[in-house]
Amino acid sequence: MKMLNPQLKPLYDRYCSELKPLIAEYESRNENFVTPLLHDIPSMFDNIALYERASTAEEKEEYMMDAEKCLDSAIENLRVCLVASMMEDVNQFKSRFSREILDALDDGRFCGKFFRLEKEVRAIKNTDLQAAYRKLKEMKNMIAECHAGTLATGLLSDNKVTTVFKWLFTIAVALIINLLIFKLL
Repeated sequence: MKMLNPQLKPLYDRYCSELKPLIAEYESRNENFVTPLLHDIPSMFDNIALYERASTAEEKEEYMMDAEKCLDSAIENLRVCLVASMMEDVNQFKSRFSREILDALDDGRFCGKFFRLEKEVRAIKNTDLQAAYRKLKEMKNMIAECHAGTLATGLLSDNKVTTVFKWLFTIAVALIINLLIFKLL
């Protein structure tokens, strides 16, 4: 087995340390794959293969730069999708609860910080997706902490209609699955 070319190690290290964790996070949040990566990642590895076969230093440099561009594109595409997904989660959280309920959390400290972070995220330009991601991550952590501390008291529990609907939906799905299994036997 041939070892990785030492000149490619920084590229592969970025692939492992930057891209793979973003892919894992996006997939765990959304249970799907970012379609542009189906082009970016194979293109990166194609350029690595061409780098390995290149006979001149100029060709090698060109293929290395192309591989880096593909990796940069993959990371950027994934950050765009992650930021959009996280923003959607934040908006869903806000739509579930009234401002009064949010004001009551953590003795009023939650709401001020939450809306300040949201304002900062909206002010960030698309060119700084990393900053938007960090702030959204902080907001998601706040939401998780808030849920952990207040769900037990019922402050953030779904309203009764939503709870009943979820319960009925779960029963209906279970009945349909049971009927299908029974018919197959």
